[in-house]
Amino acid sequence: MPLMYPIKHVFRNWKLFTAIVQEKAVSYVDQIKDRINEINGEIQQLDSNFRQEKIDGDEYVQKRQSLKHIKDSLKEECSRMGVIPP
Repeated sequence: MPLMYPIKHVFRNWKLFTAIVQEKAVSYVDQIKDRINEINGEIQQLDSNFRQEKIDGDEYVQKRQSLKHIKDSLKEECSRMGVIPP
C-alpha cells in the first residue's frame, strides 16, 4: 500500500530529521574506517609475529586471510556508501 503523504510531510522538522540521519551515516562510516585501521594494525602485528616465529605458517595464513576478507568487505561497504576507504 503506497504512502498517502510523502515522507517529508510525516516529519514536522524535516531539516532536523535529515541532520540526524546524516549524522548517523557519518558515524557509521567513521566506525567502518576505524575498524579498517584496526585491522591494518592487526595485520602488521601478525606479520611481525610471523617474522619473529611466534606463530607458524598455517596459523599466519589462516588469520591473515580472515583479516583480509573482513577488510575487503568493509572497503566494499565504504565504496557502496560513496566513501573512499582508507
